[in-house]
Amino acid sequence: MALNFSFFSLIFVFLFVFNFFAAFLFFRNFVFRFLLVVLMLGLIIYSLINFAYFEIFNTFLELSVKRVGAVNEPLLALLKDFYLIVPRYVYVLGLLLLGSSILVLIFQSRSLRNYHRQLDFYSQKIDFLKEAQRGRYNFFRFGLVSGFIFVNLLFGVLAITTRHEVLAESGDRQVYLSKIGLLGHLFYSTYDVAASKIENIWPTKTKSIQTSSLNIFEQIGIAKERLADLGGAMSTSTKVKTPKFDKPNIIFYQMESVGAWALKQEPTPMPFLASLIKNNLSVDKFYSNSCTTNNAEFASMCGFYPESYGPMSDLYAGNNYYCLPGVLKERYGYTTAMFHANDPAFWNRTILAPKWGIDNMYFTPTYKVRASDMEVVSDMVAKMATATSPTFNYFVSFLTHAPHEQKLIDFYRSSAGLDIKPYTQPLNIDGQVSTDETTIRNYFGFLSAEDAVIKQMFAELETKNLLQNTIVVLYTDHRYYPFAVGGNELKRLEDFNLLPFVIYLPEKYTGQNKHLASQVDIAPTIMNLLEGADYKLPASFIGRSLFDQRQNDFVINKCLGEVVFANNDIVVKKDLTLNKFTTVANLNEFAQFKISDYQKNLETLIDLTDRAVQNNLLGMSREASSTVGANSVSRVLDLNQLTDTDKDGLSDMREKAMGTDRKNPDTDGDGYLDGEEVLNGYNPLGEGRLSK
Repeated sequence: MALNFSFFSLIFVFLFVFNFFAAFLFFRNFVFRFLLVVLMLGLIIYSLINFAYFEIFNTFLELSVKRVGAVNEPLLALLKDFYLIVPRYVYVLGLLLLGSSILVLIFQSRSLRNYHRQLDFYSQKIDFLKEAQRGRYNFFRFGLVSGFIFVNLLFGVLAITTRHEVLAESGDRQVYLSKIGLLGHLFYSTYDVAASKIENIWPTKTKSIQTSSLNIFEQIGIAKERLADLGGAMSTSTKVKTPKFDKPNIIFYQMESVGAWALKQEPTPMPFLASLIKNNLSVDKFYSNSCTTNNAEFASMCGFYPESYGPMSDLYAGNNYYCLPGVLKERYGYTTAMFHANDPAFWNRTILAPKWGIDNMYFTPTYKVRASDMEVVSDMVAKMATATSPTFNYFVSFLTHAPHEQKLIDFYRSSAGLDIKPYTQPLNIDGQVSTDETTIRNYFGFLSAEDAVIKQMFAELETKNLLQNTIVVLYTDHRYYPFAVGGNELKRLEDFNLLPFVIYLPEKYTGQNKHLASQVDIAPTIMNLLEGADYKLPASFIGRSLFDQRQNDFVINKCLGEVVFANNDIVVKKDLTLNKFTTVANLNEFAQFKISDYQKNLETLIDLTDRAVQNNLLGMSREASSTVGANSVSRVLDLNQLTDTDKDGLSDMREKAMGTDRKNPDTDGDGYLDGEEVLNGYNPLGEGRLSK
């Protein structure tokens, strides 16, 4: 397990138990006591879920009314498989705690009635001043009340102190959560919420409100440009010609929980996928923009960052959207479909998928829950073969979904005749994965089975004469299996977050056009392939096509309150839950001098993109499409001119980082503006000049 049980965690458990039984002493009302036992049961269930949740997402599951409202039967059906991840001793402790609570509920009403008459706060009003004046000061009652208050204050002080101590030492969420534990975190959150409420009632400082005449998408564009400017060095990618296709079929193949680190195993458990990545369009490093499946679907189809906490399905299913499937339908008459062997109510896809532009949904009961991916993919290809219009097909795999236990291996053998064989070769994982060897070998076995599905899909596409007119995008939804704390923090972060990604193009295009990319770049890339250099995107598509060379590479991952930013020069992390900004790695010696600028601009972009989702603005982007191709230089220059002294298309901040002359629009004197050279992939300092 990634989450350890520390001494401080034990203290918080003890203090919670003290509070719980003190409440039994204070109140004799049976209904109130019964509610206390129900509360205890709910907390135990919540704790058990969090053990599995932390193993997957490296954080605790935060509670909210909307999230509780999103709990449905398909979600509960999936969660039941995760009981295997939780250690047995945790179940034993939970049962002991619940059993003792029930026993107290039964026997206290019989044995402590005399005490209840003295301690019943409903029937008696305690006035310590009058008691003292009459000489009848009840020190027993006063001691209990004082003790209860003291223990709760101790709870809060210890939670706050422990939190600050851990943040000062490392700022690592896993260290913090391991040390403070679930109960400590919940108590800190309670005190934090109370402090926020007090701050809102009696503010201690004046809060400034900033307004802007620019719409929020223009502000987001400026924030992105400023973050790109900070990168300094130009993209390491090679300038290439963008291929163009006339209404091809499109497949988005979203793999479940496949980490790039797993493919590096020798021999790799996914040889066919590895060969696709090697021989087709890919990138050096590909990241998810979140850590949940539904958010991956949103980022990939809608080209926008998810809200920092999410998931989108829990909180924003009621919003309006304008995404790639909708654009393809309106502009080119595509038929759109989504395929997945699960209940469509899971992740609220019944509501969200149509809003994203999906017309046909092939879920259960079309397929049984956890039907073989092979069955679903074969059905998808068959439907493509009989279609009378170009098709957009979004396939969500299920085969590699956790938990990777023998129980699921047996399930697939009996239900689908699928023989999943655990990996038997020596493990040479470069890094310590926070799970046991048996689980890793099972995991690799599931990956091998998924690899066979991908290989079979390409074979069926070729058999049905579809391969020569189909674009296939294969990528993973989110990370899985974290690496242990310690050692090289950058390597640990990359091992955990890097994902496989490849685009198959009918012309057998091969190359790596970007050093870094993420899921928000997929939809713009598809539009670039369909429309050429002057492709038009909805204003809310904030990703970049892989063929677009106009700005430096950077990626952002927003995972349950933790945001990671990475470019060629630096990797930083902003934990919104802990309110901690951390520099993970300086890859350029000059990056350390721009930390405050990175923090300010990253926090601005986080705030703007979160507000765009929270305020339901993404659906408005249908009316605000913009041309972003080679003939749209003026738009880029307009954004930069806010801080562009010499009006050459590069902001002063970026020119300072690159070493160009901020007062001379043509630093190398070759007759071309510095911004024009950067826009077209050339060095404005003289190397690789544009020919006159």
